Amino acid sequence: MHAGEIHYDSNGCFGHALDIAFRLLDAPPVKKALRMASGPLALVVSGDIYRSVVHHGYNGIDRNTFREAVRIHIAGYRYPGWIHIPSEGASYRVTEMANYRQIA
Repeated sequence: MHAGEIHYDSNGCFGHALDIAFRLLDAPPVKKALRMASGPLALVVSGDIYRSVVHHGYNGIDRNTFREAVRIHIAGYRYPGWIHIPSEGASYRVTEMANYRQIA
């Protein structure tokens, strides 16, 4: 997961944000983590998403379940990626989270 601008032309969409997202997904440590996971899901977030969302520990996000495990290189810059693998033993209260309303 990453955020940024996406551009379109006659060949489809392109942009630096897509390059980062796809390279994070294609990184060998992410593929290895998914192969070793007991379930079919892995979440990889860019350093930007980690710093702006995950790190703050908002309700429903346990920042301690993410680990920095990826570092990709694009155009001379390094970008970190953080991986979260949901565990089989994790207790998810999906209904409770779906009905959550923050008091304004």
